[in-house]
Amino acid sequence: MESYDIKIIKSGKMVEVYEYENEVKRGYTRPKRKPKRVPLPEPPKLLTLFSYQEHNRKLEEKRIEKEKIQKQKTEFSIRRTKRQIKRLINSNSHLKKFLTLTFADNIESLEQANYLFMKFILKMKYRDPKFEYIAVNEFQKRGAVHYHIICNIADGSFASIEENRLFERNFARDIWTHGFVKLKDVRDVTDLGQYFCKYLSKDMFDERTFGKKKFFRSQTLSKPVEILGALAKAFIDRFISTLKPRFEVVIESEWVGKIKYASYALDEAVNIVACVELDYGEGGVW
Repeated sequence: MESYDIKIIKSGKMVEVYEYENEVKRGYTRPKRKPKRVPLPEPPKLLTLFSYQEHNRKLEEKRIEKEKIQKQKTEFSIRRTKRQIKRLINSNSHLKKFLTLTFADNIESLEQANYLFMKFILKMKYRDPKFEYIAVNEFQKRGAVHYHIICNIADGSFASIEENRLFERNFARDIWTHGFVKLKDVRDVTDLGQYFCKYLSKDMFDERTFGKKKFFRSQTLSKPVEILGALAKAFIDRFISTLKPRFEVVIESEWVGKIKYASYALDEAVNIVACVELDYGEGGVW
């Protein structure tokens, strides 16, 4: 079991600092709980008008509470997924193009759309083995699926808007082949992860996506790193102490008291040793 009162998540040049009022303990294994004895159900009672109304009132309260809990879980899942997408993007500064793929046909089936998208990815990997990407699928208002992608195609910037539009038309015709393409150069965006996440709506978490991949990514991408305790304090003293935070807030936690959060942008990427890469799984689903 390890404990710490300060944690850093470093994603490329972007650094997030968490300072905890009380120590965080990790790696503790709880003893197994003994199964509770389930009492036998009581025989049904004859309900009066009053007790029937009271019974319905309690059922309605339970339904409202269940919906409230489900809404909180959904909002937490949205925040967590966006946070992890943001960190992954910022950890891969060579991804400098923002690509949007839409379908000419009104494809509403996520399974069909993902199948066509993965065929597109295989085609891209065949054309360029060094192709890397992070992609999110979403539903448009008309119900059709589309994809937002951060990737490393078309290295360099276009000389003019017309040149950019020509690339989009050729790419849509020869490579994507299912609809329309929009391409934007984002090399000058400081916090690209945050920029990308602003394009993501809550629709990526609607009922049609339950049990499905929330996004796709190359397995060869660099991952954010986590630095704890004394190493985190040494990192702050050396690289952050003179920087002004881009954002800071204090959060109240039931478990560890107050949490002071701040994010920073380094002037240049810093190579870190003796730290832990965050595990982002095999398929990009958290």
